[in-house]
Amino acid sequence: MARITQLILDILKPHDPPLALFTRHLAEVRPGLTVSAEVVEIDEHTETLTVCCEGSDIDLEEISEAISAMGGSLHSVDKVRVVNDTEAR
Repeated sequence: MARITQLILDILKPHDPPLALFTRHLAEVRPGLTVSAEVVEIDEHTETLTVCCEGSDIDLEEISEAISAMGGSLHSVDKVRVVNDTEAR
């Protein structure tokens, strides 16, 4: 089975919630998920982030829903790492 183990995301979010709370909420989507975030641009009402999610089996839909629930929007998926655990036939 192929599993997503890393995502690099471009996200636009409002100033509230603060970065640490936003990142923590994303990490709580799934046990064992590690999330780091970097602010790359700030304007009057929003922040643009580069977010890295790492884990053993990431569900992009769950991450996207969590982003939306906090008022953010997923602009793009800039990098994906997938591992295939299926044995060769």
